Amino acid sequence: MQLHSILFHSDRWKEFVPAEMHEEVEAKVKKLRPLVSEDEMDKHEVPLYLRDACVHRVIPLNQCRHENFYNPFKCNEERVRYERCQYKRYLRWVQKSQELWRREEKLRIIKEKLEKAKKNAPAEE
Repeated sequence: MQLHSILFHSDRWKEFVPAEMHEEVEAKVKKLRPLVSEDEMDKHEVPLYLRDACVHRVIPLNQCRHENFYNPFKCNEERVRYERCQYKRYLRWVQKSQELWRREEKLRIIKEKLEKAKKNAPAEE
């Protein structure tokens, strides 16, 4: 069983996490779980490449498109909602990437300082 399915589709993650961390992990898992179940995605025939954090916006958009025969002048509200969701998701990704980069940069600087201190320190006898 893949870790993704363990985290999102069951409570089996409790087997792998210490008991004192259950509340913290459960809050994170709830935040990460999609708003739409896999059964609903299958029912609405959402393709795999669209099954992301914004799938709850794709379903109404696709329904509207089907009802209006893909008329480009219809479904603007749904399309804008979906695109806004995708944009917010992108911004969160950028923010996390920047945080990771900053952490790595700090660690690199610390490592360089430690190496420099080792070189400058007198050799022990």
